[in-house]
Amino acid sequence: MLSAFVWLTLASMIVFSIIVLRHLTLRLVIHNVLARPLMQAILMIVLAGMTSALLSAIPLERQGRTDTLLQVTIEATGAGQPEARASTPFATHDEAGEPLKYAGQKLKAGGSKAVHITKYSLIAAIAGGVTSFTCILFTAAILGARRRQSLTEGIQMLSSFYWRPAMLTGVVVWMVATWLLLLWPNWHVLGTTASGQDIMALLFGWSPWLTCAGFWIIVLNTWLTRKRIASV
Repeated sequence: MLSAFVWLTLASMIVFSIIVLRHLTLRLVIHNVLARPLMQAILMIVLAGMTSALLSAIPLERQGRTDTLLQVTIEATGAGQPEARASTPFATHDEAGEPLKYAGQKLKAGGSKAVHITKYSLIAAIAGGVTSFTCILFTAAILGARRRQSLTEGIQMLSSFYWRPAMLTGVVVWMVATWLLLLWPNWHVLGTTASGQDIMALLFGWSPWLTCAGFWIIVLNTWLTRKRIASV
């Protein structure tokens, strides 16, 4: 069912984009819809989540069961592996006091877990922050160049930049992704369920549904906005 929903959404996105590009009225409607910060945030989340949605729509047979390419990809990084029972976020032992099999493997003997997590969180913040700042400066440079202005003027233009909400949402998504890339493969960042399933992996399993739902929210808002404009 999820695969069908994802492929239907992807096909609809392509058709919707073609129709919007070919009709001036719809382009104006979309412009009004995406002028709302919330709609831009949803659009950015949809674009960021489409890769995981597509991976979740591709089934793979392994060890006598059907998984998705998304599950296989996550596990290939070392993240999302199941444990025997429940545990708390960033725990090294489960609720029964037994060592977790897939947590804290990079933690040196006698090392501080808090220091380790803080260290990699700072690295993620620096890496994500530097790359995000570079992209923002590049955007400002383009804005300035388009109006034959300097980088300083381009930075000032960002305050009224149409795509500013989407850009800021993209920064947040990228910062979270960077943090997960560095920490999730070695920890259960949200802990595990009573059956030992990684909670973050379960959330990723739901993300394709949310991604596709976000697209249909934009479509619904486009239809409602067009109807409202037509009635004026």
